Amino acid sequence: MEVLPCPVPASGGGTHERGEGRGLAYFMVASTLLITAMGTWVTEAIVEPRLAPYAGPEATAAIERLRPEERRGLIGAGLAVLVLAALLIASVVPEGG
Repeated sequence: MEVLPCPVPASGGGTHERGEGRGLAYFMVASTLLITAMGTWVTEAIVEPRLAPYAGPEATAAIERLRPEERRGLIGAGLAVLVLAALLIASVVPEGG
């Protein structure tokens, strides 16, 4: 007697002749809906009533111009993001492509 179901490919598709992978997909859909509904209920019925009432945002400060060191920091961070994005793209492009 087989205790564990037959393995399903990582793509989630049931490719077994007997269609045993289909049951796993139904379970994933049903459990996703159930866990979402339970999480919503717990948040609204248990967690939210225990929170203090929301009084709204505090007074916001006036927006000031950036200081030169803040501007340099933002430019440096932007360049770092561009360099890392270029490295990531270069690492996923195939050799011949």
